[in-house]
Amino acid sequence: AVVGAGPGGLTLARQLERTGKFSVTVYEQARDPLKTAVGGGLQLTSGATLLRERAGVDVSSSALEIERVISRDRQGGTILEIDLRRALREASLGPGYAIMRDALQRVLYEALPESVEVLSGYEVAAVRQTESEVRLGFADGEEATHDLVVGCDGVGSAVERLAFEGGETKQFTGIRVLFCVGDAPTSTTSTLFEQ
Repeated sequence: AVVGAGPGGLTLARQLERTGKFSVTVYEQARDPLKTAVGGGLQLTSGATLLRERAGVDVSSSALEIERVISRDRQGGTILEIDLRRALREASLGPGYAIMRDALQRVLYEALPESVEVLSGYEVAAVRQTESEVRLGFADGEEATHDLVVGCDGVGSAVERLAFEGGETKQFTGIRVLFCVGDAPTSTTSTLFEQ
């Protein structure tokens, strides 16, 4: 079983099912598995190539190909500029894309084999492991048993918290990433991604 129907959980479910060795059930806390998207845009450079070649998922129709990446300081000066299209071509990789997280999630959801069952409205409340199985308990009192459970339920993972009680706690590293979108200079093209 996979807990979490975000991009990580959906990709894992697709790949496990495609091996032909697993029957996969995805449990999602949200009532609508396509309404779980939190966050904004993602930059897929080599990840887009890996999704296409290894998972058989092409994001190109839902994403914007990135030509260049430019990082600027507060005054607008260029800190870093990368011709991403050329760099990926030289590395024998396909194009890089910018895609909104909800669009990526929809592409991945629609690419799931019909045999993958996605159950929504399942909030994990308990994880109990024995030598032969893992039992999931849900907030509504329902239970399910699986050979394997993988927590893909995000940074505040209920699976991690419940399965590894007493484990290490997460600590803030002091690193913050700020991403914003502003007016682009008039000389840019539609495939310019600035950060």
